[in-house]
Amino acid sequence: MPIYRCPICGRTVKRPEGTYYCSKCGQIATMVKISEKKVVTKEDAVRGMLTQTTIAPTHAAFSLLESAVFAAYTTLPKGSPRRVFVQDFAASLNRKGLLRNELVDRFCEYGYKYME
Repeated sequence: MPIYRCPICGRTVKRPEGTYYCSKCGQIATMVKISEKKVVTKEDAVRGMLTQTTIAPTHAAFSLLESAVFAAYTTLPKGSPRRVFVQDFAASLNRKGLLRNELVDRFCEYGYKYME
């Protein structure tokens, strides 16, 4: 089911295909379809990060990666420090041969989603 967003207040709803008005803003705000997929959760972001690497996607690998990014998320201030962590982490995995060059940007995108 698609996700729709109000262009005025930013409210999002998951509804069947169609035309919808925002329940808060009224008929002046026609909801805009933004996605067919659910909004990315932190778990989805970690799973996305893991699938970009050459590491076998086991429960242990997922837990280890999730622990590393959670530690950064809870200790680093919002904004640049978190983004820098994701970039440095990606560069480290790349140097170790665990993240291919062409997948670094995707890995970082998932990392940024987690850090939001």
